[in-house]
Formats: sequence, C-alpha cells, structure tokens
Amino acid sequence: MSSPDRVPGAGYRLDKVSALELVYRVVPPEEVTVDAEQRETTLYWDWRITEDHAFEVFMRGRVAGNSSAFEEVEVSLLGEFSFKPSPSVSLDTFVRVHAPAILLPYIRETIGSLTGRGPFGAFHFPAINVVELGKSYDFAKSTGAAQLREDPALAERLGLSEMMLAISEAQG
Repeated sequence: MSSPDRVPGAGYRLDKVSALELVYRVVPPEEVTVDAEQRETTLYWDWRITEDHAFEVFMRGRVAGNSSAFEEVEVSLLGEFSFKPSPSVSLDTFVRVHAPAILLPYIRETIGSLTGRGPFGAFHFPAINVVELGKSYDFAKSTGAAQLREDPALAERLGLSEMMLAISEAQG
C-alpha cells in the first residue's frame, strides 16, 4: 500500500454548476431510427471568459432513443470557474480535458435521474476517455479563444498572450 500524497492543485476552482436546460421526452416508436442495442450519446462543450480570472464552460449531453427505449434526453449545464494567476495547468488544457471531466459527472447524474423517472428505466451514461475526447476539441474555434483574439489586451491581462500566439501560428 502506498502512502497518501498531497494532491497538487491546478490553479482552477469550480464555483458553481447550473442547469440551463433539462429535456426528457418519449418519442413515438416510429420516430426512432436506431435499432442498435447501444444508445447514441453525444457531448458538446464551449467556454467563454466572463471577467478577469473567471470563465464559464457550457456542456450539453444528449442521449438518443433506440428500439427498446424510445426516449430522448438532453441536458445543458453551465460550470462557472475561476483561476489564479499563473495556474499550473494551461487554460487550453483545462478547457479541453479538465473542465469536461469535472462537469461530466453532473451530466451523468442528471441523465440518470431523468431517465430513471421514465418508463424505460435509468440510462447510465457510459464511461468516457476524456483525454481522447479532448483531442477532438478545437480550442481555436471556441468562443473563449475568439474573445481573446478580438481583445489582445484581455489575453495580456490574463497572461494568455503566449497561448494565443501559439494558436494563431498553428492556424497559419
């Protein structure tokens, strides 16, 4: 057995999680186009700066119906985060990997709770490799990156100028 280690902080804090939209609906069986046993799940997220050293991450999780559970669920949440100057994890890494990992349990619990009250029983959102999922997230096309491009003084104030320069060079 190993000894307990002190947990290193990333320099970010989750201040609040709010539900923006919770949708559960039973669809007519003829509207369900998926016959597969596995239900289709999707995740979407974006972020934006709200004030100096604070930002929001919007996340939407969706579960499509199938031939044995003709229901659709969509959950939209907003996580409000703050960060210290010079965090140990870069903002782009935090937005691509850490924020989804933090918000995903809220999405999972809400979907399980909504479907658990429906006629088909609780749906348990599958385990997700957030690191792999984050690789497909295009940080440069996010709302927050657009804010920083449009307002270089904001990027400078937040200490993100180098990150924005790297993104601009990558876009070529």
